[in-house]
Amino acid sequence: MLPGFWIQGIATKVATAWIRYCFQVLGLKNLMAFAHTKNLASIRVLEKLGFQFSHQECLMGMESRVFNMGKSEFELRL
Repeated sequence: MLPGFWIQGIATKVATAWIRYCFQVLGLKNLMAFAHTKNLASIRVLEKLGFQFSHQECLMGMESRVFNMGKSEFELRL
């Protein structure tokens, strides 16, 4: 996202709509998300949305944090 659009809650709103679509339309039971360890803004968005930190691993040559969320956890937040 371009810096001019940071700190407006856009990423949170878009991600919330995406999560709702995945659970309610696609019928998925669990979601997994990845964020580069240095991308603190993305990590904060994932945590704000209710994703739980699972573990850290190297993905495509970059150290990343892996997060999970189940449908039931998302529904509790609505």
